[in-house]
Amino acid sequence: MNTEDLIGIINSKGLTYARIIARRTNVDHVLASHLRDLNDSRVDRALELRQKPVQSSLSKPSNYPNIRLNRINVDLDAELLKLTNEDDVAFIHTALVDNLSLEFVSVRNLCSDFTSRNLPVALHYLRLSTETAWQVFKRLAHGRSLKDDIREQFIQTYESLDFSTSVATVKSWQKDDLRAQEIYSRAANQTTTNSVRKAAS
Repeated sequence: MNTEDLIGIINSKGLTYARIIARRTNVDHVLASHLRDLNDSRVDRALELRQKPVQSSLSKPSNYPNIRLNRINVDLDAELLKLTNEDDVAFIHTALVDNLSLEFVSVRNLCSDFTSRNLPVALHYLRLSTETAWQVFKRLAHGRSLKDDIREQFIQTYESLDFSTSVATVKSWQKDDLRAQEIYSRAANQTTTNSVRKAAS
């Protein structure tokens, strides 16, 4: 979708979609200006986060109690449930990128493997209700050939997950992404340095 398409979505669907679009990595100045004009603090924050690196707190140990119904992330739960009705799953991908603090490629890989526990673990980390997690899983798997008892299996897996384990798992993915970014950055800098030296010689 181009900038004009995204502005049309914002104008027709409102702030919920504007906040999601603001999280995209390819927000040009025209779209950014349109988003700023909405005067919404969450939109502004999303735009700011796209302009500077997020500080990592992966080294800080914490204890996480197992998720319970009264600990569901109500706002995010409602947001993702709404996105399951969209034709374009890119909206779900973008919301997952933002809330999981992972790279797009990592989220796409996560959302394309329906035989592992990784996607349920990611949704559990976000503290989604079982029903919303299932709806997200089902929407991402649309058009795939899944077993007849997949819903029962998903719910059984999801409700058996331990929250502290889900957090530790997602934190390890975040750490892997950060490490990959550092390696890529060093390689890019080295390539630039070599090119400059070659041009100067």
